[in-house]
Amino acid sequence: MSEAKKYPAPVTNPETAAFWDAAKQGKFMIKRCTACGEAHYFPRSICPFCYSDKTVWEESSGEATIYTWSLMRKSPTGPYAIGYVTLKEGPSVQTNFVDCDLEKLKIGQKVKVVFKPTDGAPLPSEFVASTSWPSPTRGEGTSTGTASRGESREETRKMSARYEELKGLKNIGQKYAYSDREVMLYAYGIGLGADPMDEKELTFVNEGTFTPRPLKVVPTFASVAAWGSGPGEMNLNRVMVVDGERDITFHQPLPVGANITADSSVVEVYDKGKDKGVVISHQTVLKNEKGEKLATLVASRFARGDGGFGGPNLTQPDPHKIPTRSPDRTIDIVTRPDQALVYRLCGDRNPLHSDPEFAKKAGFPRPILHGMCTYGITCRGVLQTYADYDASAFRQHVARFSSPVYPGETVTMDLWKDGNTISFEAKVKSRGVTVIKNGKTVLG
Repeated sequence: MSEAKKYPAPVTNPETAAFWDAAKQGKFMIKRCTACGEAHYFPRSICPFCYSDKTVWEESSGEATIYTWSLMRKSPTGPYAIGYVTLKEGPSVQTNFVDCDLEKLKIGQKVKVVFKPTDGAPLPSEFVASTSWPSPTRGEGTSTGTASRGESREETRKMSARYEELKGLKNIGQKYAYSDREVMLYAYGIGLGADPMDEKELTFVNEGTFTPRPLKVVPTFASVAAWGSGPGEMNLNRVMVVDGERDITFHQPLPVGANITADSSVVEVYDKGKDKGVVISHQTVLKNEKGEKLATLVASRFARGDGGFGGPNLTQPDPHKIPTRSPDRTIDIVTRPDQALVYRLCGDRNPLHSDPEFAKKAGFPRPILHGMCTYGITCRGVLQTYADYDASAFRQHVARFSSPVYPGETVTMDLWKDGNTISFEAKVKSRGVTVIKNGKTVLG
């Protein structure tokens, strides 16, 4: 049985108010388009399939089957499971799994929505599901939150407690190991080795040479070397969370294979206010067996469904400014149609990147490329231009995510060089969209 958790009060807006009003009555609502007949979640006024505004509310049965899941064992609050379920009505929903034996979860298992109380509307918590199919009284559910640890409900209502809860998350000493297999798979996943006669690229994807030479490690392999590490469960509305930025500082070249530890913690929480969301910056420090730092990864999550819980009035650091002059260099990097299917083997097996049906239900015409794959592609762009394939030259690589790439598209990188600092942005010209903004690489 999973430990009771504290669920933050939902943040409503005019578009979702009806959803939360229904939740108070124990009803789980979805939207259906009367123009094309498709149901969708999360509820929004415009149909993601045909873009019609003829959408109506519909009560879901709350019944679903597990499509995929991940069990997180290394967390300060204990193991927890997240994943995707397919509602009986059709839409796929990202969710937590609660009130069940997490070790016995399996694909195809039937689940049903349960509601968890908060300081506001009862929370389906991105469709919190239970394999035991409980039927709670409408508007009620299992007691969760810090009150279950002996604290008063009044204390759980203190807005600042939510800030302190997030700020205090940390997970030290997470153990991982990797070999040259994972190193080469990552390099191939971001497109290196597409030309099997390119000797410079082969040094990252092939160790089996007639004349011995060392295998090289792409610097941004650090982003998957300890896949799954993190500071712990943040209890965010995951449906409304997007990856905002990645910033990796390289302390020394990554070895071809290693046993490493990952120390994760929340760096800062930037509360933008009620209905405006919150940005959570958290870092993971990778260390070798001697305790020496290999890389420090800083990630920023923008949780659009949270915020308004208080905390210091802090301002986020300004992003790196791109020069106003014309780019010093522009390169095109062609992605393969199957690139997401390869990259997902590095750790991120979200079906949004591999299953056409799932992608359609999520509002995309086809699976999208992982944002972190696009991040790696920008590292590859700097690697093949100003770094001359010298992985040891990288000191830092930063990028902000702007829009997804579809596998098979051509990514165009504009680059500017000012001393050891390389500024860059990336776009897909065929759709007229910028996919990476405010990029910066520091070489040394």
